[in-house]
Amino acid sequence: MSYTNYSLLLFYLVLNQYDQAFTQEINKTKFPIEQSLIAKPIKVPSIIYAKMPGFVITGKYLLLLRSFNEPLFSVFELADCNYMGDFGRLGRGPNEFGKPDSRNAIATSKGFVIYDVEKGLLFIDLKESILNKYPHIIRTIKLPGELFMLNDIIMLNDCTIVGFPYVDKSNKPYVRYNFKTNEIEYFGKYPAIYSKSKKEHFWPIFWRHSVTKPDGKKFASFFDAVKMFRIYDEFGNLENETIIEIQDLFQGQARKSNIITYYHTVKATNQFIYALCLDVRTNKLLDYRPTLEIWDWNGNPVAAYTLDRDIFTFDITDDNKYIYCMDRQTIDKIFVYYLDINP
Repeated sequence: MSYTNYSLLLFYLVLNQYDQAFTQEINKTKFPIEQSLIAKPIKVPSIIYAKMPGFVITGKYLLLLRSFNEPLFSVFELADCNYMGDFGRLGRGPNEFGKPDSRNAIATSKGFVIYDVEKGLLFIDLKESILNKYPHIIRTIKLPGELFMLNDIIMLNDCTIVGFPYVDKSNKPYVRYNFKTNEIEYFGKYPAIYSKSKKEHFWPIFWRHSVTKPDGKKFASFFDAVKMFRIYDEFGNLENETIIEIQDLFQGQARKSNIITYYHTVKATNQFIYALCLDVRTNKLLDYRPTLEIWDWNGNPVAAYTLDRDIFTFDITDDNKYIYCMDRQTIDKIFVYYLDINP
């Protein structure tokens, strides 16, 4: 079991002790643009499958990442998703992967970087990998045990990586590692939403998905069980906290099916943050239509698009115009939405 699956299992085991009695709307956010969108399907070979899928747009390529199924990576050329081939195998060799996290990858100028639980951060030259049909790993950064719970990669200042502490390891929600100085530091505070008497449960309740501003100057975290987000500067100082809705997780008897999952996948450009909001109860995770929320890096609402498919993962083009997505069921189509916003 990957560390991500383990953390989600722990999340539900803890929350299963409580009954979601009600939700409370805190911030009646009004988006300047609120629309429904219909996806354009693009036919591709029947290879769009993964237990833990990830999409990364890097340069002119769209990369589908898998954690458990081989090949690990499939490459499509934009804008028409022409299939270019695949590469990547599990193993212990120099160009193989131990336990890659397909949802924990980001684009780089030469390709992408992915987190491998066993090997660390692996920087991959995509063009060379496509040409040679095996991953061309150009750099590896070994991570200390304190960053085992990396979740989403947050890379700042060209030398700082941010992750989550282990359960009970720290009373702070983040840990950062400077790989030039090897310094490790815990920072931040948990949101002041629930009583401090419930602090032992804060780690799973405040599970979150984070994203870095591509210029490395900020990062944002969007939460699973509370509809809220935070924006930090590159030094870990909190710049914005927006709480939209909370659910009471500490009332009544156990009924896991009542828990609401809010944010799932978060991406970003230098202009905007794109957060996929499921807003669905656990027992209806296979029957939902998510909303793609768009915020600027000052925490201002920009747009909210209701999507017509059960989108599970996506990425956005640098011009903020197109999102390429996969849903939970289709294995031979990539879905594209056009966004009519002006950065």
